[in-house]
Amino acid sequence: MKYAIITLSLLAGLASHANDPKSKIETFKCNFTEPFISVSYSSKTKTMTVHHIDNPEATIVNDLKVKRSHAGLKEKLDIVDDTGVTYLSMTKEQGSDGMSDIIFPYSGEFSGIIGGCESNTLKRINPNYKN
Repeated sequence: MKYAIITLSLLAGLASHANDPKSKIETFKCNFTEPFISVSYSSKTKTMTVHHIDNPEATIVNDLKVKRSHAGLKEKLDIVDDTGVTYLSMTKEQGSDGMSDIIFPYSGEFSGIIGGCESNTLKRINPNYKN
C-alpha cells in the first residue's frame, strides 16, 4: 500500500509537470496549399521556419514564443514576437491541408492562408493508412 501511494504521488507530480506549458519543449508543423507552404516552430530555439515551394531558401524568424488563449471552448495558440505581432495562429480543432484526407489536430492560419497543423504531442492522422 505504501508503494502504491508513493507511485501515485510520483505520477501525479510528473503529470502536473508535463501539463505545465513552460516545462516542455513544443514543436509545431503546419501545411498549407495554394500556395504550398510549410511552417515549423520550435519553442526550444524560439524559431519559426517557412518553406515555400517556389523558393528554395527558407525564411527564418527568430525570438518568437507561444501565446496561449481560448476562443470559446477551444484552445488557441499564437506564435508571436515580443511586440505582440502574430506570425502563426493555431486553434485546437480539426484542421486540413486542403488537398489530402489527413486530419490535423490544429487548424492553422499563416498570412491569411488556412491549413492543418500538428505538434510533437498531437500528431496528424492519415485515415487511409492501415496498420
